Amino acid sequence: LHVVDQGGSRHRRRSGCSHATTVGVNESPQDFSEDYITWSIGPSLKRLRTDRLDLAMLHNPRSSEQVQRVVTDSVPALCELRSEGVIGAV
Repeated sequence: LHVVDQGGSRHRRRSGCSHATTVGVNESPQDFSEDYITWSIGPSLKRLRTDRLDLAMLHNPRSSEQVQRVVTDSVPALCELRSEGVIGAV
């Protein structure tokens, strides 16, 4: 994505553009914990120079243990961020 606003503002011009990120990607192994999911949104916002994401996607949980962690930790964390207005959709 090309950064439109070079003036130091965290906001980006959004005409025709959506901001999305994947979460759950850690060095190794993948991390779908509530703490990591909540923390990882911050660096994404900073990289995209915005204060809100239109979409947050979970990055490919592979094992049944990871899927269970998504259900118990990741989805509630993302729903909380959505209710706070930080992300628009999960």
